[in-house]
Amino acid sequence: MKKGVSVIVSYVLLILLTVSMAGMIYGFLQYRAKYREKIECPVGVSVYVENFSCNEEINLTLKNNGLWNISGINIIVYSDNKIVNTTRFLSQIGIEETKSFLVKRGNRLEILPFIKIKDRIIYCSDALIIYDISC
Repeated sequence: MKKGVSVIVSYVLLILLTVSMAGMIYGFLQYRAKYREKIECPVGVSVYVENFSCNEEINLTLKNNGLWNISGINIIVYSDNKIVNTTRFLSQIGIEETKSFLVKRGNRLEILPFIKIKDRIIYCSDALIIYDISC
């Protein structure tokens, strides 16, 4: 009679151990696999090249003509279809505000504004400007 009771107790303990481990694994996976909300650049972000001048470097004046403040600008300079320089300017540009930037000389610029939401940089690919320069 004692052998039968100890076998049942061992099965009960084994089942309790399995269920508790499954619960711990489920809780851990729920914590790790939380759904991350998709953060996108808002519609209406827009900049344009108001003016530029060429010397040893290009002095570029951009104006924010969109509906949102811009946290910064990423400028890629090309010369003969090769990237010469990539620069990220972390300078906020308010609505209807203009800012000047100095970049290396090239014959084409890609200007990509970005905004910061919840300490994440979100590039606004809809507002990308490809600007050909002849100096």
